[in-house]
Amino acid sequence: MREMVVIVHGFPNKQAALYFEWSWQNPHNSKPIRDIVSKIRGVGHRNLLKAKIRYLFEMMHVNPWNKFPLHIQWLTDKYHSDNLVNCPILPSYINVSIGTFEDLNMYDYDSSDEESEGIPHGNIYLTSVQK
Repeated sequence: MREMVVIVHGFPNKQAALYFEWSWQNPHNSKPIRDIVSKIRGVGHRNLLKAKIRYLFEMMHVNPWNKFPLHIQWLTDKYHSDNLVNCPILPSYINVSIGTFEDLNMYDYDSSDEESEGIPHGNIYLTSVQK
């Protein structure tokens, strides 16, 4: 069974979100982070939650993602604290929250422009993990 655990959003465009997604899923092949992740020990296989979270926190310090005001939202707090062991402290401009998917403010409505209604505010990337 797979359960969605964390959402990362706030990318400036679709290309940045897709590059982030690919890099997070393929950390040993991603030029910006491959040297960093090759030195990380004790997190298990790269598809385990502990490894994914560690890679996520490392990516927040690396170009190009360290230039984006990203937001990390935990969808549950049951995995939150156990998986932060040995993770680097996030940069101060990265927002972190815990809440449901419904709590996300994914749409920015401009009442003065009817055509902008429902346009996503930044791109969103979702990840899930096996329990």
